[in-house]
Amino acid sequence: MGYRDDRDAMLARLAALERAAADAGALRERVRELEAENRRLSHELSALRARLEPPPPPPPPPPPAARPLAFRVHGPGGSREVTLARPVIKIGRLSSAHLPLDDPDASRMHAIIEIQDDRVVVIDLGSTSGTRVNGARVSKAELHHGDQIEIGATTIIIGIGPPP
Repeated sequence: MGYRDDRDAMLARLAALERAAADAGALRERVRELEAENRRLSHELSALRARLEPPPPPPPPPPPAARPLAFRVHGPGGSREVTLARPVIKIGRLSSAHLPLDDPDASRMHAIIEIQDDRVVVIDLGSTSGTRVNGARVSKAELHHGDQIEIGATTIIIGIGPPP
């Protein structure tokens, strides 16, 4: 092989490399085009899904604020005034009761007071000594401002504020 043959082979090889480089450039450009098309289609798919899927439900409304109840408690443990604003108020000897009583005749969890819409109701929890409202023994009774709840030797006078 002579010089001319080496030169022709090198030129042929150079031409092949230039064609390969041009093809690689064209391939890089095609990859960029396909990536752009992929982004556009992904965006369109997201928009389509957003139109087809129902929106998430709104968050539930917050629970209504409990109306404040004022209690004047007179019993063996002394006298005190307490104001509570809870939908359910537990009454009894347990320290975990919302309205704890220092009265040996009261059950550990004696009664509850529930705020039901615009009504305030006392419910006896099956106590031995019972629950009285204005002198009458009750298992469940609606309360009104100024009513007296008697549990054992303790009298609780209730003050009911207006609904919130």
